[in-house]
Amino acid sequence: MFGWSKAKREPALETTRLKIEGMSCGGCVRHVTAALQALPGVDVKKVEVGSATVSWNAGQTSEEALIGALSTAGYAASREDVP
Repeated sequence: MFGWSKAKREPALETTRLKIEGMSCGGCVRHVTAALQALPGVDVKKVEVGSATVSWNAGQTSEEALIGALSTAGYAASREDVP
């Protein structure tokens, strides 16, 4: 008998833009990128001095974890409200 298997549904990715204080150069961009990529389920879209656009799997991490990782790396971060 044939069975039908349901494809596993992955939680939708959430995306946010973070405002990051304390960045001043390309080295900071690399440091921030590495800190974010170290978290499970994170897809770093763009990092530039002062901000980052990040998508993440809500089943694996959270926006608070993103901000916490940046704080641990030495940067103050907050969600940037984009109109």
